[in-house]
Amino acid sequence: MLVGPSMSRYTIAVLMEFPSALGGERSFLSIAQELREQFAFTFFAPRHRDLEKLLISLNFPQIEFSLRDATGLRRDDPDVISELSQLLSTHQFDLLHANSLTLSRFLGRNLSHFSMPVVGHIRDMMKLSKGSISDLSRLDQLICVSEATRNYYETIGVNSERLLTIYNGIDVEQYPQKPAKYLYDELGCPPITMFAATIGQIGLRKGHSSLIAALPEIAGICPDWHFLIIGECYSGKQESREYLENLKNSVDQSGLSNRVHWLGYRDDIHELLPQVDLLIHPARQEPFGRVLLEAAACGVAIVATDVGGTTEMLVDQESALLITADDPHQLADVCISIMQNSHARQRLGEQARQRIHSHFTLASSAKSHAQVWNDLLMKIQ
Repeated sequence: MLVGPSMSRYTIAVLMEFPSALGGERSFLSIAQELREQFAFTFFAPRHRDLEKLLISLNFPQIEFSLRDATGLRRDDPDVISELSQLLSTHQFDLLHANSLTLSRFLGRNLSHFSMPVVGHIRDMMKLSKGSISDLSRLDQLICVSEATRNYYETIGVNSERLLTIYNGIDVEQYPQKPAKYLYDELGCPPITMFAATIGQIGLRKGHSSLIAALPEIAGICPDWHFLIIGECYSGKQESREYLENLKNSVDQSGLSNRVHWLGYRDDIHELLPQVDLLIHPARQEPFGRVLLEAAACGVAIVATDVGGTTEMLVDQESALLITADDPHQLADVCISIMQNSHARQRLGEQARQRIHSHFTLASSAKSHAQVWNDLLMKIQ
């Protein structure tokens, strides 16, 4: 039986757009689970198999809603607003929460249609027009996932009084450290194999090209290591398709096709990570990567680029090895050094897990979200 709005709890409508890797969606759903006794959440989201499956498994109600039509084209604002306004008035929500930058901008430019507090959640660092900056500044609150994200939007002109940092949190105890080790059978690898993984949507911002450029040197010195590319390219743009094709061609030309495994989208990340010996995160931009939280929670050693909010989460040489973005030679050197030192990998993994456990708990993140919503709702009473 679905949990619906209750007279004893504030009711929150959460808008989600078409998900890709479900990172932002999973982060918010963890918060909603933690706070479901205080707030009644209903999710306005497109029909999407993986997201629907997740919402059903967590017993959260969903109302079909999308900024795009059945063909994927963006709908006109008046049509979307008409539909959304009717849905909101029918269910009588107390607060509206947009779970992405796109939805936050949409609500900001149409704010006059809503008679309730509106909160935006910013999980990306993107160039914006003056109009979009003005739209964001109109919302009651903008939650940023890191100080780097908050500083970025303040610098480009978003009203600083609206910006607030709340880190994503994670329940470390829910992430196993003992692997099931089914990857060996799935990939046909001998038990001696060591796995290095890169996890995330395949695109320019995630820096896959740096890793692929570094692989020949890494693979030559570390012959027992295989490399997992986990994630998909969701963009339909020609340049994005060509980027992915070039990555795969580079792997083929380097003669590493039998050691580089393109696993695509996986819904078993929490089970895959304990089987991984090293997470390589070569991103060019990273507001506050959930995969870094998850890898640390599993005690996996991490090599990551020193970009965005990563240094707010992990400490170089203590809980991760942080490198310069777009530097394949440095990436290769650092990866080789940690791949050849099992004790260093174990130490980094243990200290990463301890840091996440002490600094980025789900309970703390949930408490901060609840404070924002309660403060806004109290103002209108």
